[in-house]
Amino acid sequence: MQDVGYWEKHGVQSVAITTTAFLRQASQQLIDLGLNGVCYGCVPHPVQGLSSSELAERFNNIYPDLLRALQDDAYECPSPGPETATTVAATECGS
Repeated sequence: MQDVGYWEKHGVQSVAITTTAFLRQASQQLIDLGLNGVCYGCVPHPVQGLSSSELAERFNNIYPDLLRALQDDAYECPSPGPETATTVAATECGS
């Protein structure tokens, strides 16, 4: 999240990617870093041990939202679902 913060503070739109198991930590880090509202992608946990095709499937599910988050300052990130990949705003997924 610190990398996202660095680039955002220097005017470069950025999106981090986390898994559902780390939503609370990701949200808290963005709050602690003063980056409320910065979008980040979320995929179902775990990703360790998945095949290349399984990883691609998970990331393909969030790719369109990641692009919109990077290209549109007014983009509102959707809230995460427990079993689906999504892009989320830090302020929408604190639990």
